[in-house]
Amino acid sequence: MSALAGFRANEARYFWNKFKVTFATKPASEVPELLSDIDALLKEERDLVFKATPLEVSLNYLE
Repeated sequence: MSALAGFRANEARYFWNKFKVTFATKPASEVPELLSDIDALLKEERDLVFKATPLEVSLNYLE
């Protein structure tokens, strides 16, 4: 979505400056298993459940 382009650019800059990691997102509909993992983690670790459906997700590995 073009509406998220500015947000993604800011996040990409932050991740590059802080961690030297390339930041990339995918539509949440393309990776439902990742979204399920994120939902489970947020529920277990922080007892957070969001009613809004995420539009995009990102998976980054920091070395």
